[in-house]
Amino acid sequence: MLKYIVHIQLFLHNVTEKGGKHMAQSNKWVDEMDSQVRRFLQEGCEAAPGHQVHSRTVYQGYSLWCRTRRELAVQAVFFHGWMERMGYFRQRIDRRYYYVGLRLKAV
Repeated sequence: MLKYIVHIQLFLHNVTEKGGKHMAQSNKWVDEMDSQVRRFLQEGCEAAPGHQVHSRTVYQGYSLWCRTRRELAVQAVFFHGWMERMGYFRQRIDRRYYYVGLRLKAV
């Protein structure tokens, strides 16, 4: 019985240790992508009250911005989630999604 308890404890220790490493790597990735999207907003976009741009166009601009810097772009669904984290929400207008008050700068 003691033999099994020791094996279970070792297993749990290994899972916790690996989970901690995985969590640290995951947090690092989140920080890097958060920083990347912030830089895109600062360098590739500008506030434009009354202006609206299709959400797909913003993502395409982000993808192009990443390619010119030889960086990997996140998938569209993650990108839009990060945009929401930064305070930019998509609005549905005529069955399409737009970012209102935002304009892309020339890349």
